[in-house]
Amino acid sequence: MFSYILGTYTNYDESQIQPMTDNMLKYILNLDEANLQKSFEILLHKIPNLLYGKLKKEFEAHYQILAISWLQLLGFDIEEEIMTIKGRMDAVLKQKDNIIVIEFKFSETESMDNMLDDGLSQIITNEYYKPYQNKNVILLSVAFQPRNVKCKLLDLKRALSMYKNENN
Repeated sequence: MFSYILGTYTNYDESQIQPMTDNMLKYILNLDEANLQKSFEILLHKIPNLLYGKLKKEFEAHYQILAISWLQLLGFDIEEEIMTIKGRMDAVLKQKDNIIVIEFKFSETESMDNMLDDGLSQIITNEYYKPYQNKNVILLSVAFQPRNVKCKLLDLKRALSMYKNENN
């Protein structure tokens, strides 16, 4: 199903999607933000212009569906819109000892870097990572603007040192 969704949005067939997906998993687990960024850009920029006009009407939800569909192909179990004691996180990907906590942001006006920092700060401030501290936790913030995407990847320890201090 997820291959179909991606194919519908991007005009890729399954034989093209799988190699990109395999690389994406490697990039996430190795915290290779630059190559993960390129993967998201390739995905986003394959959306045909006519379909993009339809996407624009619902913004964040469509971009989130597209990203989650691709991430689903990585072999993770995905939980979305998870209610916690301090808020609602967008998504958690679970695979053996690896956990990826994700926040998606969309704005037509806010800078991509601000949205990325807001996403990571939200994960730390609301302690979305706490139930998974006994695993390898990776935090992923993904920012979207019309026809643009950017991501930021951090391991939990580094994210805590960067964002915990600024929020106290």
